[in-house]
Amino acid sequence: MTQTLRLTALLAAAVLPLSCTMGPDYQQPLTAVPESLPGPSGEHSIADRAWADVFTDPVLRSLIAEALENNRDLAIAAHRIEEARAITGVAASEFFPNLGASGSAERTRRARSITPPGTDREVNEFRLGGLLSYEVDLWGRVRRSNEASRAALLASQFGRATIETTIIAAVASAYIDLRALDRQLQIASQTVESRRRSLDLVKERAAQGVTSELEVGQAEVLLHQAEVSIPRIQNQLATTSNALSTLLGRLPGDIPRGRSLEALDEGIAVTGGLPSNLLLRRPDILGAEQDLVALNADIGIARTAYFPSLSLTGRGGMASTDLDRLLRSDNITLAGAADLAAPIFTAGRISSSIRATEARRDQALARYESVILTAFRESADALATHGHANEIVRRQQQLVDSLDKVARLATSRYEGGASSFLEVLDAERNAFEGQLALTDARRLKLQSVVAAYRALGGGWAR
Repeated sequence: MTQTLRLTALLAAAVLPLSCTMGPDYQQPLTAVPESLPGPSGEHSIADRAWADVFTDPVLRSLIAEALENNRDLAIAAHRIEEARAITGVAASEFFPNLGASGSAERTRRARSITPPGTDREVNEFRLGGLLSYEVDLWGRVRRSNEASRAALLASQFGRATIETTIIAAVASAYIDLRALDRQLQIASQTVESRRRSLDLVKERAAQGVTSELEVGQAEVLLHQAEVSIPRIQNQLATTSNALSTLLGRLPGDIPRGRSLEALDEGIAVTGGLPSNLLLRRPDILGAEQDLVALNADIGIARTAYFPSLSLTGRGGMASTDLDRLLRSDNITLAGAADLAAPIFTAGRISSSIRATEARRDQALARYESVILTAFRESADALATHGHANEIVRRQQQLVDSLDKVARLATSRYEGGASSFLEVLDAERNAFEGQLALTDARRLKLQSVVAAYRALGGGWAR
């Protein structure tokens, strides 16, 4: 058996230096990167900061941490990484010989007509042996297979990072929506109370004959418009809370609250950083590139089918008709072989397989380029939105201040008998809608921070 092992090893050592690697070596595609991103820029991007340094509300931090611990999509991604790691181990095992063992016991009864005189018709045969086999990687099939499996493992790891970034952004976004809805519910409730007082005033004036039943009806309309907004907002709160609970990996339930909507964005400075860093930071871009690396290696695997394959085998063991004498040295059997197999006619199967693999590689290249374009568009959109968000909030606040002033003046004029209740109706309706719009503007400003952080590739541990 030792001689067979030595023979197999010598043959492998003699052939391996002659081997080569088929298929194209991977080269990173050239990518045009813009000189700058729109909006605020600086040497460092907001995405260079850890998510806990960007989203500083303690309650939001705890929710994000809970989601990263319990989210089911992340759990699936983690299992995909384990699967890819195991497949990488399978591919790496092809670098080494396969060694197996076998044993058998056989009892044969021969026909009398073919049994020599004086020979026992019943014969026992006992065998104990081993088999060593090794496929010589002449054309780099095993090397390309390992290259592809390693790239697939990296792609799965970047895939998990992409999901992680998405979950951080989704939790932050849902929490911002909750706080905005909380504020809108507060505005609606305060407006209902204010309009009930106005209705009481109008009814009192109508009882005194100062005003008409028409104005009473108008006051009731104004009250009901505010009242109907409350269940609508409450419904949105419920569905948003349920969606956030799912992100947290728990059943629907109450979500704790922290800072107010106005206080959530204190101290956040959004900068785009260097555009080239986006290609190194966004995990979906890095993952798409590893998909391209894997499919590029598959081309080499497909091309090796054109060429002969060389397999080395060695067999050794013991054979005897007497079990007690099986392990004696004179019962040793040895054999070695080198098998060479080459395709002659495959009816275009190999060439078609190569073309299909090349087409898959070209698809991966197009996806890689598409992911890059999407990344820059999302980054540009988020930075542009945030760049205008402060001005929108400032202008909307000015509008709300003016509408509140008009509403107070209209009410004062009505109480003084200088105008009809219709002016109050229009002024209060506009003031209510303006306050809701201001809340929405603040929400969109915060959402632009989340969008910028995600688009620029922040949120995952590198």
